Amino acid sequence: MVRNFKKDVLVSGFALFAMFFGAGNLIFPPFLGWDCGSKWIEGIFFFILVDVGLSLLVLFVLARKGRGPQGVTEDLGPLASKLILYANVVCLGPLIAIPRTAATAFALAVQPVFPGASSWLFSALFFAVVSLLSIKRTKALDIIGTVLAPLSFTALLFLIIHGIVVPLGPVTEASAYDSVVQAGILSGYQTMDMMGTVILSTALLFSITHKGYTQVRDQFRIIAGAGLIAAVALTVVYGGLAYVGATMSERAGLLDRTTLLVTIAKLLLGGYGFLLLSGIVLIACLSTAVGLVSSSASFFADGSGGRFSYRTLVAAFAALSFAISNLGLDSIIAHAAPILDLLYPVLLTVTVLGLFGSHIRDNRVYKYPTAVAFLVSLSVLAGKTLDLNLPVNRLPFGSMGLAWVVPTIVCAALGLVVFNRTKSKAQSGKPLAAPAGLGRL
Repeated sequence: MVRNFKKDVLVSGFALFAMFFGAGNLIFPPFLGWDCGSKWIEGIFFFILVDVGLSLLVLFVLARKGRGPQGVTEDLGPLASKLILYANVVCLGPLIAIPRTAATAFALAVQPVFPGASSWLFSALFFAVVSLLSIKRTKALDIIGTVLAPLSFTALLFLIIHGIVVPLGPVTEASAYDSVVQAGILSGYQTMDMMGTVILSTALLFSITHKGYTQVRDQFRIIAGAGLIAAVALTVVYGGLAYVGATMSERAGLLDRTTLLVTIAKLLLGGYGFLLLSGIVLIACLSTAVGLVSSSASFFADGSGGRFSYRTLVAAFAALSFAISNLGLDSIIAHAAPILDLLYPVLLTVTVLGLFGSHIRDNRVYKYPTAVAFLVSLSVLAGKTLDLNLPVNRLPFGSMGLAWVVPTIVCAALGLVVFNRTKSKAQSGKPLAAPAGLGRL
């Protein structure tokens, strides 16, 4: 098979950009810039650091280990690894994230223009297109990277450049936040793109393997290059949208994230601005849906050992997502939040520990901190649900929804000291196995 490394990196990079940049991500930067005022650069910097940085972190660990999503969680043991991965794929796949793409597209791009439109009819058409674009496993990522992503990126640049050349107003000194750093970190954390990266990597790895990149070293180069392109594109778009939002900071009034975005588009380009925004939202949602459907179907097809075909799973996930999407955007988000709040700390913990894989000799160093992250998050969630003021809420960063961070770090540090030392003594006189990942590159 003839390979074109530069082209494959470029297509994969833009595909990653499009899959990460769902409509949900579209609404965060302008609102952050609006509220940060003159400190918008600082706020969006930390947003990008957390959102894009954590997503790249997952890609790096995946590429280094060369075993797909399983490479992230395998050190927790077979049962825990499967439970976490399957829960993540199901939640960010057909139960929550895929239906949310259709619900978001309908709420932002269709309903404001056609108030009487049927969500059932729209979602049926939406998932019919998603199925058609996803049905050929070898082409799904290329369609996103060569068609959908360039359209989305070009339209976004047009909107941003117009907002820079003809700003909506001066950027005020006032900021709505006591700490724009904290605001940027929290907004980046709330996107939870890192969890999506674990799933989307399935389609990416299949695509580059199908193109002939079967060696871990070659896959690492492709993924690293694609990740860099996606990071640059996301940084440009996020930064531009934050600035345009900051130029609205002088305007008084209480606006939610969606209303602010619609207002910006209309003020910049009039009625055409909203049509452009509708197009951007539709393409963004479609790109994310195709990426998630393809990745979820690939994950379950490979995991079933051939018992379920990829095409059958694409059709099944599209049908299930179609039904759930009509519950409405608010309902989907409400049901998603508790599940994501439990899974996110677990995946983030095991991913960060994966960076230190060559220094970890005992799997308990992975298991115990991950268990702590889960239990603390579960306690916080129980407190919210039952309206209880539990001691866990008084942990550092508890007010930011990050009560799990310090206990997890302490447990990981103790584990590195205690368990690694014990393992080293037990293996005294025996050669250590070669570290996984870069050691094989």
